[in-house]
Amino acid sequence: MVSGVSSSNVSAPNFTREPISDEDLIRGFLLALGAGGRKEKTLHIYEESIQMLSAFARLLGFPGLATIDRTQIRHWLTSLHQKGNKPATVSVRYRSLNRFFNWCVAEDERHDNSMERVDPPKIPDEIQAYYQPRDVETVLKTIGRSTPHNLRDAAMIMVLYDSGVRAAELCNMKEADLDRKDRTIIVTGKASKQRRVSIGHKTAQAIERYLRKRGVKSVWLWLGSANKP
Repeated sequence: MVSGVSSSNVSAPNFTREPISDEDLIRGFLLALGAGGRKEKTLHIYEESIQMLSAFARLLGFPGLATIDRTQIRHWLTSLHQKGNKPATVSVRYRSLNRFFNWCVAEDERHDNSMERVDPPKIPDEIQAYYQPRDVETVLKTIGRSTPHNLRDAAMIMVLYDSGVRAAELCNMKEADLDRKDRTIIVTGKASKQRRVSIGHKTAQAIERYLRKRGVKSVWLWLGSANKP
């Protein structure tokens, strides 16, 4: 009778692997964000932040992203402040890395998030510079009304002043977003979230004048060169 081999004497396969490279981690993370519908601008910010940490770690001989620890990340954040980055900018880098390391944990590429117990940058409460009505009037007089582009620029300045929308939100407006009766505009912001903003009578009149004088039909509210948005 042939005796069986005891399973306790059979060695388990060794699946130990080398730490995954920074490039592979970054690629996988960006693909996950893209699959989730994140916009190209958002992807660029995340990638830029992670690449900055990766380059910093290589320069100082720190471990790669798969094994870097919180002390080394604090060192990097400190260097950003020392280079003159604004607190809000450092905060963007912090949030980008926090999301990245959370993804690494979810994907079993790391056992922990290195950003844990790393305090986020403090953003001081500051009153931002703003324009007075007389400043806006000076700008509008300088623009003038001699061409459709002048009318467009004046109307855009007035929409910005009335509503406080972001530049990208302004440029992405479509004519269908404009409600002439209620004097409101639907704005599409970050993550495709929409909201409605109000404009005054003079701003509504400026938009109407521009649309009448530009002589081109388009779904876009503002047209640039070659009648492109």
